[in-house]
Amino acid sequence: DAMLFLRVAKSWIRMTDWLRKRSPRILMSLAPGIAKDAFEPLERTFCPDGPKIPLGTRAIFRLVNGQEPTKVPLHLSDNTDAPGLWDGLFGGYCFYDQVINMRMLTLAEGLHVGMQWARTYPPYVKGHTLIAIGAALVLQQGVPKIYLIDNSDSKVYTASIQNFSDCTPGRGKPDAVIAWFEHYVDECVSDRYAIAQLLEHHTINAIGINRYPLKGPQYGVAVTRGVRIRSSALYVPELSSEESSFFSYSMRMTILEPEDSNSESVDTCQLMSRHLVFNEGVKGQPPNIVDGEAVIGKYPILKRGGKEFVYQSCTKVPARRDAIASLQGSFKFVPGTIEDAKGAPFDVTIPLIQFLTPTFIL
Repeated sequence: DAMLFLRVAKSWIRMTDWLRKRSPRILMSLAPGIAKDAFEPLERTFCPDGPKIPLGTRAIFRLVNGQEPTKVPLHLSDNTDAPGLWDGLFGGYCFYDQVINMRMLTLAEGLHVGMQWARTYPPYVKGHTLIAIGAALVLQQGVPKIYLIDNSDSKVYTASIQNFSDCTPGRGKPDAVIAWFEHYVDECVSDRYAIAQLLEHHTINAIGINRYPLKGPQYGVAVTRGVRIRSSALYVPELSSEESSFFSYSMRMTILEPEDSNSESVDTCQLMSRHLVFNEGVKGQPPNIVDGEAVIGKYPILKRGGKEFVYQSCTKVPARRDAIASLQGSFKFVPGTIEDAKGAPFDVTIPLIQFLTPTFIL
């Protein structure tokens, strides 16, 4: 018990230190830990006949009882630009209609949501006593996402209306939820994620923990004639299944300052078309090549010193462990603009990124 508590305490210290530097507002949304004698009344109410709250879960909520609901709401008001709306501790991402922002729930909220989920979706969770540790604010027609802890074995699951996925394969009682939390903290403090805009091309100021990675094989950087492309791949568990793994990818493009006067870097350029090469990693199987004009219907104009253009899209690949799918390719740009070209079109490399199903699913 003491060792589990110490592990959780170390992780919370690391996480709060990172938030203090990167997002003080998220730090301020964390609620004080729950008192030791408050667990028994909650257990009597929400799990009188099932397994009690496991030690690892107790340790997490003893130190931080989720995020204050008044500071990080789960439901939209008329003001989608309200402070705190996008401050979910477990971060978020956006592509098309799927807009996710994961808030850490209080223990009372988590027990209530877990009980509701078990009643609503019994095929997935029959015989389980569940606690929701995180839930997503979902906009538009997106698929909801919840992190659920199973009281019987301390494992964490990602649940949606489509599936129920084990986030901690190979882990079990009593430390599965702690190992999952430690992994997320490691990802944050290594700056794999940035505090950045979650909703691109919207007027909403949706700044939060952006879960498109900035490190590892799911991330790549390439520079061609001063045009930098940063690409990231993100596993999307709520839209995946036993047959296929769903991924979203983010493309960020900008013009860097030239390193010397002889640089071939352009001052302004406009995107004309895309050439995307999707490879499922199966020997002898040809790649799926997508050629087309624009990106998400846009022809962005990049200017040196201007704002980075970002867009997200998605794909799915067969769910298999013996092959690693990937994406690479190129964008075609013209110096100047399409209407006022200052030279011949040129190809800008899209760096290779891998579509990896993580060991710990977030």
